Amino acid sequence: MTETIEPRGSDRGSPTGSLVVSIQNASIPILFIDVTGGTHSVAIANPSFFAATGLSHPAVLGRSASSVFTKITDAASVATIEAFLKAGQPATWELNFRRRDGSTYLASALLHPVRDHTGVHRQHILSFYPHDSKIESPRSNPAESRALYKHAPGFIATSEGPAHRITFANESYRRFVGHRKLEGLTVAEAMPEIAAQGFVAILDRVFQTGVPYRGETVAFDLPSPSGGPMVRRYADFVYEPVRDADLNIVGIFCEGYDVTEHQEAAAALQTLQTELVHTSRVNAMGTMATTLAHELNQPLSAITNYAAGCLRLVDSSDIDNAQVREALNAIDMAAKRAGAIIRTLRDLTDRRVRASESFELKAVVEESINLVRSACSIDTKLRYAIPANLKLFADRTQIQQVVINLLRNGCEAVSDLEQKEVRISAETAADEIVVAVRDTGPGVTAEAAQGIFTWSDTIKEGGMGLGLSISRTIIEAHGGRIWLEDSSDAGSEFRFALPIAQADIEEAAG
Repeated sequence: MTETIEPRGSDRGSPTGSLVVSIQNASIPILFIDVTGGTHSVAIANPSFFAATGLSHPAVLGRSASSVFTKITDAASVATIEAFLKAGQPATWELNFRRRDGSTYLASALLHPVRDHTGVHRQHILSFYPHDSKIESPRSNPAESRALYKHAPGFIATSEGPAHRITFANESYRRFVGHRKLEGLTVAEAMPEIAAQGFVAILDRVFQTGVPYRGETVAFDLPSPSGGPMVRRYADFVYEPVRDADLNIVGIFCEGYDVTEHQEAAAALQTLQTELVHTSRVNAMGTMATTLAHELNQPLSAITNYAAGCLRLVDSSDIDNAQVREALNAIDMAAKRAGAIIRTLRDLTDRRVRASESFELKAVVEESINLVRSACSIDTKLRYAIPANLKLFADRTQIQQVVINLLRNGCEAVSDLEQKEVRISAETAADEIVVAVRDTGPGVTAEAAQGIFTWSDTIKEGGMGLGLSISRTIIEAHGGRIWLEDSSDAGSEFRFALPIAQADIEEAAG
């Protein structure tokens, strides 16, 4: 006789409490495993688990997961389970499951982490599906999925067939995408904006290859619940293939978590850090200017005084060669001192030894677009056309900083316009690799264009105009050049070029 196991202590009222009833009635063995201080102990086990294993409640509840699994499977499977529990990620695998009569059979295990409303990982759901029975995995059984996952804190959805027809979506998923009709429609039909953002293509790839897809802090542009402009949300999620008994892929299982609040907080922190860095650079420039004015004043004054003295000596009728020689030596010493001061200040702001490496320009551009996108207006289109295998040999971080500076400038230029588009492209020309960044903004005035790459406190409102000046310093330090190719009321195009020789150094060395 089996008994119903109620949640213990702190389990009452927890995010998992609403799942307990459906788990108790499930025909498959299911465990709830607590995550506390790095240990994994069994908090809940349903009647199907006790019936399948023949274990007593004292031998299971409150015990470590390892000690329980040692009684029902082999050592290799126990090690596998421990590794998956430690990783804390959704997982499926096969293991030999030992029945209460001592016989064994092959079963599939399905592990899903459970997080609370703050995103903290609290528990695991671990379920087993015998291969020699008619029990269906809940991923292929929408009715059972609905019972098990309806109130799960993470969002869960299933689809079937190559068209990705939605068979189930829990409450968390519906809240994330906006309450709308989902089940019975394909993903493209139910959420056309998702298809336009490339997610159906990812589903196609998982369905065709069987390789799961994991996305971290992925941006989704979704309709506003109030009917206003699109809103941007972020999620960590996984697409896993669902297979039938013959291991043919028949659908996709999606699980994830809404991390919008976390991402927005991180973006706000990043903005603050950027402002602090900008302020520190401005302060550094001010300090440098003050230091130059103060330190160079004395040697330059000495140069002027000694030069004037030499002129007086030359003009006099009784020239003393010794006095002229002394004055000239003093001029030489003062000039050398001024030069030493300038070199010292330059060394403070110029990293002489660059960490050069070979890298693909396309990867740098894709990373830069992802970094810039969160700071752009949500309807700004960031497009790129970078040939594959186009490599540079340079300081990757510095070149990425140039790309980010140009993309950010483009986003700022189009921020107040109806048509917001920034495009970056690259090509080889003669002995150079040329990168172009074009926006649809109002263009640069002729007055501003004359000194746009020179540091000035009047280039950009509220800033010190350091971005393009720093970009020029970086590009020129790599033996390249940067310029304003075109500017009109239809937009601006900035370009920079690096010698192809920079990209060939590594291959030649090899």
